[in-house]
Amino acid sequence: MADSDSPRIPPPVPPKRTLKDRCIEAAKTIREADVFILATGAGFSADSGLAVYKDIADVPAYHRRDLNYMDLCQPCHLKTEPALFYGFWGSCFNDYRKTVPHVGYNIIKGWKDRHFNRQTKGGQMFEEAWKEKHPDDPNVPSPFFIYTSNVDNHSVTAGFSKHEVVQIHGHIELWQCSDRCVSDTWTPPRDFVFDIDKESMLAHPSPIPEGKDAHDHALNEGFSSNHPQCKFCGKLSRPAILMFGDWGWVSDGDEGIRWTYWNETARKISSQGAKVVVLEIGCGKNVPTVRWNSETMSKTFPNIKVIRINPDFHLADGIDASKFQGIQSTGLEALTLIEEAMQEEDLIQRMKEMETSSSKVDGDADGDGQK
Repeated sequence: MADSDSPRIPPPVPPKRTLKDRCIEAAKTIREADVFILATGAGFSADSGLAVYKDIADVPAYHRRDLNYMDLCQPCHLKTEPALFYGFWGSCFNDYRKTVPHVGYNIIKGWKDRHFNRQTKGGQMFEEAWKEKHPDDPNVPSPFFIYTSNVDNHSVTAGFSKHEVVQIHGHIELWQCSDRCVSDTWTPPRDFVFDIDKESMLAHPSPIPEGKDAHDHALNEGFSSNHPQCKFCGKLSRPAILMFGDWGWVSDGDEGIRWTYWNETARKISSQGAKVVVLEIGCGKNVPTVRWNSETMSKTFPNIKVIRINPDFHLADGIDASKFQGIQSTGLEALTLIEEAMQEEDLIQRMKEMETSSSKVDGDADGDGQK
């Protein structure tokens, strides 16, 4: 039989990689990294039970008025219908405060403490580069930062320092004057709760309680009624959160400056050989700012890997395949599997260290016996 007539044997099909396989690969990438950026979107908060963009307006009151998230997240309602504005943002405020951040935050905090502290190789490289640019700054950051579009402030609530978090759209714990009489922001009292009519999702105005004078009102940061007021001028206040069509937002400039300086330093040591990893979780395409930032970093950092965890949008998009790992999963499920792989590798490393230490002791004992 001629060779051309021989039956062709198809090439072997590589085994399909499971979610666990991909998480083991991600664990290896994280363990080998010197610098870590956690980039999160609404999907990461969803693991705590909070609504994502497509669900946040999925309530009968908004259905009756044919309102979606983009319709509601508009500062113009503060003037045209304050009860609607405070009903929406007051409900978010109440939910964000009463919801406990999920255990995924603790998992990542453990990685930071073990692998991305100032005593690690990456930490020492970061400190040296930071001091070159900021010699008089006594507060040298660690090689760890959180970049998030979430406005629930859960990164800080979960225990991360506000100095290692940039909340690019602001957050619910900072409020500002709706008229920008000042560029200051302030924090609502810990015991404040908005009174929301769940049937209409409106927050009706309530008078300042009797006996409360202007001094008490100022001490309460303007939160003496269901429609909070600016503690400086008395006009209505609003969350310091970037909304759609928003020209009056007061951003936290200090956060932005810290992130810019940290990012510059991380890029510099990446060019010196430090391995950078971006772990992006729950960032969809409705508000794709965080995805875009990950893709930009993949092009501007010489030595970087991007791990994208998302149940729906886990593909590389604009990221080079050699720098990318995609995991189709929710954040918490993937983090749990990555942590299992990390813990297993930590155990292996400890056993190797014990064996090395034991061998050294045995060798020293043999040497003493031969003297």
